[in-house]
Order: sequence, then structure tokens, then C-alpha cells
Amino acid sequence: MGQWLFIIIGASVCAVLGIIAERSKRNSSIGRDSNKFDWRLQGKKLPYKLKSSLLTHRELRFYNCLKPIADKHGLIVVVKPRIADFIEVTLDQYKKGSGFWNYFGRIAQKHADFLLCNPVTFAPMAAVELDDSSHADPKRKERDAFVDSVYQAAGIPVIHIYEFNSTMLDEKLCELIGKEKALEDVQSFG
Repeated sequence: MGQWLFIIIGASVCAVLGIIAERSKRNSSIGRDSNKFDWRLQGKKLPYKLKSSLLTHRELRFYNCLKPIADKHGLIVVVKPRIADFIEVTLDQYKKGSGFWNYFGRIAQKHADFLLCNPVTFAPMAAVELDDSSHADPKRKERDAFVDSVYQAAGIPVIHIYEFNSTMLDEKLCELIGKEKALEDVQSFG
């Protein structure tokens, strides 16, 4: 009789563990936060929709002001590029302990508002950050200081814009292009 009791208890424990495992598996596959996200969601519609615009109203107004001026100066305007797409980490990603992934992770999910590029090579010429009142927040100031230090380390100028009009933008681009032209002249001379 003791053997049968042991077998019955063992079978019951296995059944309960099986039920728990199945429920856990089912819960993780219906979209709850988990490491093993199943995008199929068992026939349910994914919770995504297309935004009405890539840009906010203010960013769109700024772009419409910036675009003709950039065209006049022979520059391409790239909208919201990921910083890691135009700045690279100089450490060896394959060398253990190099810190590559730590530095890459710090720029991988950050974006510039706009990037001015050479129209032939698409070489980045300047980053443009459209600042607003949210940039007064201490955490945002820290983020901005870090991003500015990344731009500086990479050797790309950054233009911070709070208020804007076409005359001011034209002056800033003339100043930038003048500096870039002077740098190119010095480099080609030396």
C-alpha cells in the first residue's frame, strides 16, 4: 500500500508541475513581458499603428525652414538619424574587455534631430539639435552634455537651436560652412 501511495503522490506532483509549466508557457506567449517574446500572439493583432508624421509640429516647421537653406548651401538634411549610424566606437568590438559594447550601448538608441550631410558622399557635416523647454530638465541636460561630448570626440560640430528663423539659420550655416571650408583648405594645403 505504501508503494501505491508514493506512486499516486508522485504522479499528482508531476501533473501539478505540468499544469504550472503549461500556464507559464501560455502566459509568456500572449504578449506579457518576458525574455521570450512571441510576436505571433496567437491570432491577436499586434499593438502598433502608423504615426501621422515622423516629425512633431515644431520639428516639421523647423525642417521646412532648414531645408531651403541647406539646399542653398548644397547640403542634404537627414531627419532623426540614429547617432550610432553616423558615429562609430573606436574600440575593438571583438576584443574581450575593450568596453566596445558599453560605449556602443550609450549611443545605440539616441538620435540627432537633424544631420546635415555632403550631398555626394553623405559625409556628416553637422548635427542639429532642436531644443525646447524639456532640455532644462536635469536628466535631459545630462543626456545633452553626453551627446555633445560624443559629437566633440567624433569631430562633428553640433548646432543647438531653440528659437529659429530663416535668417538666423542661414547665418549659422554660413558660419559652419566657413569653418568647414577653412579646415578643408588647411588640410589640403598641409
